[in-house]
Amino acid sequence: MPLEKVARVAIVIPRSAILDVSRALASLGLVHLAQDEGFTSDRRVAELLAGLRGLLVSLDTVARDLSLKEERPIVHQILRGRINEVRSFDVAAWEAFFESVREEARPIIEALSELFRRERELSATIESKRSLLASLAVLRELDYDLSRLKRSRYLRPLIVSVPKGAKEELLRSLSKAAHYTVYEDERVAVLLLIVLPSQEKELDRIMKVLGATPLPLEDLPEVNPSKLTQRLRLELSELERELQAVRRSIGEMAREKGEQILTLREACSLALGYLEKVARVGTLKYFGVLKAYVPLRMLDELKRKLTKGVIIVEDDRPKEAPTLMSNPRWAKAFELVTLAQGPPAHTEIDPTPIIAFIFPIFYGLMFADAGQGLILALAGLLVAQRLEPRYRRWGILLLTCGISATVGGLLTGEAFGLKLAELNFGPITEFLAAISVLRLETTEDIIRILALSVWMGALHLALAFLLDVQRSLKESKRVKALTLSLPTFLLYAVVGTLFATGLVASNYSFGLLLTNDASHPLLPLLSIGQVTRTIVLPLGIVLSLLIALSHLLSIKAGEEAGRLTDALILGPIEWFLRITEFLANSISYVRIGIMLLAHAVVMGIVATLYGYPAFLPLAVLGNIGVMLLEGLIVYVQALRLHVYEWFTKFYEGKGTIFQGLSLTGRRAKIIFVALAGAGK
Repeated sequence: MPLEKVARVAIVIPRSAILDVSRALASLGLVHLAQDEGFTSDRRVAELLAGLRGLLVSLDTVARDLSLKEERPIVHQILRGRINEVRSFDVAAWEAFFESVREEARPIIEALSELFRRERELSATIESKRSLLASLAVLRELDYDLSRLKRSRYLRPLIVSVPKGAKEELLRSLSKAAHYTVYEDERVAVLLLIVLPSQEKELDRIMKVLGATPLPLEDLPEVNPSKLTQRLRLELSELERELQAVRRSIGEMAREKGEQILTLREACSLALGYLEKVARVGTLKYFGVLKAYVPLRMLDELKRKLTKGVIIVEDDRPKEAPTLMSNPRWAKAFELVTLAQGPPAHTEIDPTPIIAFIFPIFYGLMFADAGQGLILALAGLLVAQRLEPRYRRWGILLLTCGISATVGGLLTGEAFGLKLAELNFGPITEFLAAISVLRLETTEDIIRILALSVWMGALHLALAFLLDVQRSLKESKRVKALTLSLPTFLLYAVVGTLFATGLVASNYSFGLLLTNDASHPLLPLLSIGQVTRTIVLPLGIVLSLLIALSHLLSIKAGEEAGRLTDALILGPIEWFLRITEFLANSISYVRIGIMLLAHAVVMGIVATLYGYPAFLPLAVLGNIGVMLLEGLIVYVQALRLHVYEWFTKFYEGKGTIFQGLSLTGRRAKIIFVALAGAGK
């Protein structure tokens, strides 16, 4: 499907009108800003951006401190659905939006800031008292009032806890200090040190180096270790109760205000990100220049709304423009497959609608099971309806592939590994048996499935070569289209098909191809020998010569750069590689039939468990395991056939995705009251 055409425009506006213009652009949405110059110097915009940044930092800090999760677990969403709805912020101007968000957020931020401050204070106090209590634990039996030493004018008493290995080093460093070992074990030693006032600074330095912890006697209300321990325990109990109460309050705030905080934060983030893009309007003093890409169909609407600016259309067909994919709703989910290779450039075709038709067919044939396919379809419907909007495409993709797998199961006549023809479904039993045209019962059925896989691959590849012809013409490379792309398509779709069917009809005997008088399967009016002599060989030689000379002719026509001598070598190599790829790529599609056979074998093993009631739980687990594991493997195989076998023939995916201006997030949406009349 062709990509939507866009134009590159320059919008010249007074710097004072940036905020008004930004509101009008928001109503269009499909505007891709391209400028990357410095910020505007307009005071209103600068103040608004600074305010939004500060508010966003505050809300982000609160959300991080509360450990708020951006999204709920997927299982939670499936069970309870999408609880949070998108909230609309209906405002008249950017300043009004900022004021409303700030006023709403201020009491929440202030209340939580006070709670967090109190929590930090209590935690620090508790930690300090616990450390003090731990230091006093070794002194409980020392029922002596140390205040007597504290009252000394000429001596400084100190109780120090030091690692056992650093004790001797500490004592050597303080050779003039009196010391007494109060307690000692294999890890720590508690010392009573008595030093001169002049030694206090040196003592502090040594204790920091050796990791010693002092017990400051001067800060204690009393220095009787036994009595002080009892007092500290009472204080700790009260502080811990208060800390638990504060944390409960924080938890209640998180439950009650968490969603509101995340919504306000997202609203600020949307506004800030949008305004920072719009604010990049160049370096002119009084005027700004917005450079953007806009769909051609929206140019008139843009001119109608932007009455405060001058719109200059720089190019209505820019080749470097970002890619705006405009697929129908039924195909949008399969943009995921296209984007796995990359967005298309403007010289390429968007293959998404084709993928939306072919991808489910491949998936349904490889995972052909009516029962499991129906469960996958229901799971996809559940994901699309109950999960957040960003998962909707995956849900639709799963729903489509599940429906295709259900149809494939009906064609093979299987559901959960059971043969539908052997079950009694009343009046529809005969109908189910009649549509089971892909049954896997005999060797001939298996050969037919593998042959069908190859023919499907041939059609898929032929379509890719035909799209390559269109791409060459779209790039205005007519010589390449006539000498390389079109000959490749004809060599594969016509010559290769006639040759392959004739070879099969001749029992794979190359000698009979020229002399076989039997009617050709595709051209029954002619014999296999006549088709080979009059069509396959002459047309194959002509097309091969064109491919071999394609690089030479393209260089002479100016469509490629290079030397003619190199082209004479590259041409034959190109022909040889393409002939080799024809066979290799076609055989690669056999994986469709192989995956179908593998699924049938695995489910046949699971089906043997149905006859034993004791093994039914194991059979259920087997079905779940097959759906999870094989369902993913089949998706990867279908994706591989597109990315490695199909895309490589015509598609590069080197475009840049169109990033429209959006003021809608997962929780918040900014809507201006007077947006429709913003230009008035």
